[in-house]
Amino acid sequence: GELERAMRLGECSPLDARSTTDLGRFGLGLKTASFSQCRRLTVASKKGGEIHCLRWDLDILAASEDGGWHLLEGAAATRVALSKALESEPPVLHLATHVVGGRRNPVQGLVALSLLPGGEPDFLTAADIASWRVKVGLVVLSGCGSGLGETLPGAGLMGLSRAWLAAGADAVAASLWPIADDTGDLFLSLYRHLREDAASRGRERTAGYPLAAVALERAQIDMLHAGSLRSLPRYWAGYFLLGKER
Repeated sequence: GELERAMRLGECSPLDARSTTDLGRFGLGLKTASFSQCRRLTVASKKGGEIHCLRWDLDILAASEDGGWHLLEGAAATRVALSKALESEPPVLHLATHVVGGRRNPVQGLVALSLLPGGEPDFLTAADIASWRVKVGLVVLSGCGSGLGETLPGAGLMGLSRAWLAAGADAVAASLWPIADDTGDLFLSLYRHLREDAASRGRERTAGYPLAAVALERAQIDMLHAGSLRSLPRYWAGYFLLGKER
């Protein structure tokens, strides 16, 4: 029903018309922000004198064995756990993490995952990624400056994005500068377009190149025409996509 649709992570397009009584939307950004503070999220709604409740439970989601979602968070988000999760060959890997510069080479991006038992941070380097062999349609690096890398003569831009391509990813989306994404509108549109394309092709899951490039382009056009502050290019133009020609 209506509440069930509202509980979906990507429920509607930011371009959809809003009624005068719309007090706000429980969008992708608010949902992910809520999950950063709790493991169970319950939403209650009253309409027509009836009260309805639905709940997201991250523990149930993480324990699911249906081959759909694989949630890695907190202490469980380690390099070993990520490598294990990739064995299921997911169509999309979304890394909502911080990307920081290395101590010896600040230009080299490091994906900050979690803390190891000894308290030291667990970083994922471009070398770690390139040494893996994965089969994933699209890798989304939503960390700030995730597409930056060291320029080497004859080798081009050697960053996290190219490392994922070397590991076997079909396409990689990354950013060139820090982008505020508290609402998640861009990714909401991106995944909506991917889902619609998969449905039109009669497939349950598809996210590789060039489909991901088309979906990102459409999502950025959605942002451009959103008619809000986030129509400004600084909120969406920094994202780009690299893919493998077939």
